[in-house]
Amino acid sequence: MSAVELTWDRLTDTRRWAELSARVERVDDTGEICNERDLAEELTDPTMRPEHFVGVSIDDELVGYAAVRPREQPVGDRLRTDVSGAVDPAHRGQGIGSQLLAWSIRQAVADRDARYPDLHALVTTDGYPANRAQVGLLAELGFEVVGREVRMERPCSAPVPSPPDFDEIQVTAYDQSRSAEVLDAHNQAFGDYNDFTPWSPAKWRQWVDGTSAARPHLSRVAYDESSGAVVAYLISQEYVAVAETTGVRDLYVSKLGTIRTHRDRGIARGLLSRVVSDAAAAGYDTVSLDADTDSPTGAYGLYASVGFVVRRRHNRFALTVPPSVPRATVSR
Repeated sequence: MSAVELTWDRLTDTRRWAELSARVERVDDTGEICNERDLAEELTDPTMRPEHFVGVSIDDELVGYAAVRPREQPVGDRLRTDVSGAVDPAHRGQGIGSQLLAWSIRQAVADRDARYPDLHALVTTDGYPANRAQVGLLAELGFEVVGREVRMERPCSAPVPSPPDFDEIQVTAYDQSRSAEVLDAHNQAFGDYNDFTPWSPAKWRQWVDGTSAARPHLSRVAYDESSGAVVAYLISQEYVAVAETTGVRDLYVSKLGTIRTHRDRGIARGLLSRVVSDAAAAGYDTVSLDADTDSPTGAYGLYASVGFVVRRRHNRFALTVPPSVPRATVSR
């Protein structure tokens, strides 16, 4: 138990949240740099509820937070909830992180019990090597490493491989009027990933079309010329807080995928090469993306072939909580 008196409340103050996140990033080197506008979007996500965000304060100073993000639908016999949180480096070692993580697990399980009590609750979070206490706490509570991810980056000044010409493939800038087709392609492209939950139209509107970070003019979509169907896509975003904090203007590739029938033709590599060239022409300093080193599509090797190198590493941890009731007793 914490030796200090904590005040718990819903997390609504984006200014204090952004300041806390900046203090954490400077110590833990997470690479997660955000401003008040970014965090306001988190709080207005229509798939979330206000009680999914909590802050803890000492003498009116925000010293920690936690957020739970339940997936909208289960995959197989599991309902996944992604949890995140942090404690101000100046207030660590007082049990605050333990209480926040325990709260997050309870919220994830409560959400599972309310919607799918016969399923396993899969609670996932990221662990950063620089924060040894966090990694130790996750292990203590039964979390296990289930994936290894990296942030990759390449300077726009470096030579870019020439993008290939594709037979019967047309590449255009992302057009939000056809976002439903790109969403469908995204759900197809990642359908063979473990624990992938298909994106809903509401989630896509929030985090692709509606976000202030959206850069549709630097996003690309590949269509099959004969059918007009979307076969691959690349979604770019820019978090202005990165340039404000570091002085480096970075274009972040948030999504890149190819549907199964059109893989192994170099389409994704071509889209990535073109966007790197376009980013350089638009005055960006770097292009970055996240990669799962165990991706079944070989994405890590693809990014390396276009000149991306690893800048940060973190692990994905998961805890499985068994069903609260036998499956046979639940009817829907």
